[in-house]
Amino acid sequence: MADLQAQIEQIISQATAQAAAQITALFRQSAADLLDAFGDGAAPAAKARGRKAVSARSMTSTTTPVAVAASPAGRGRARRSKGEKRPAGEIAALAKRVGDFIKKNPGRRVEQINSELGTTTGELALPLKKLIGEKAVRTKGAKRATTYWGRGK
Repeated sequence: MADLQAQIEQIISQATAQAAAQITALFRQSAADLLDAFGDGAAPAAKARGRKAVSARSMTSTTTPVAVAASPAGRGRARRSKGEKRPAGEIAALAKRVGDFIKKNPGRRVEQINSELGTTTGELALPLKKLIGEKAVRTKGAKRATTYWGRGK
C-alpha cells in the first residue's frame, strides 16, 4: 500500500512539474508575442502615452536607456535624471501657461487641463501649487474631482 502511494505521489509530482514547465513556456511565448506586436518591443502603456520606450528584449544589465521627454516643456531634450529639479524658469513658464488656460477655461479638472495642454499630472503639480499659493487660482472639490478656477489677478 505504501509503495502504491509513493508511485501515485511520484506521478502527481511529475505531472505538476510538466504542467508548470508548459505554463511557463506559454507565458514566455505570450510575453514575446505581445512585445513583437508593438513593433520595437515597447510596452503598450508607453506607446499609449506617446513616449519612446526601451525594448524589454534589448535591455541587458549593462545598458542604460536614454529617452527623450515627450512633454511640451522638455520636448527634444534629454530627460532629467531621477530626482533632478526642473529649472525655475521652466516651472514659471508652465505656471503662466496653466494660469492663462484656467482663466480662459474655468472649472476644468487636471485631466482636462492635461489633455488640452499636452502635459501630465506630475508636470502640473508644482505649477498648480504655486498658482494656488499666489491666489491666482482657486479650487473646488477634492482629489480627482478638484476643479480649478481663475481669479481676477
